Amino acid sequence: MRADEKRRLIAERDRRLTPYDTVKLQVDDLLVKTDGAKALFDDFIEIAKAELQAQKSASPEEASANFCPECGQTVMDQSDKFCRKCGHRLK
Repeated sequence: MRADEKRRLIAERDRRLTPYDTVKLQVDDLLVKTDGAKALFDDFIEIAKAELQAQKSASPEEASANFCPECGQTVMDQSDKFCRKCGHRLK
């Protein structure tokens, strides 16, 4: 095989592979971004779980003063006897 024929075949191969390489790089970039978003979301979930656990472990008087101890919904009126979201008894 002559050198110029080999160069032509290599150039043709590279030309045909370029769109696939572009798509591969875009997919790889999206996967990296997805992993980053997943890590942030996992951190958010852990913080929310810790806050909910802290609310549940607070005394009933403290919990009913601000939040429903069952679902974490803000208690709008201190005279409410039940949570407006989940129906849990507040007092």
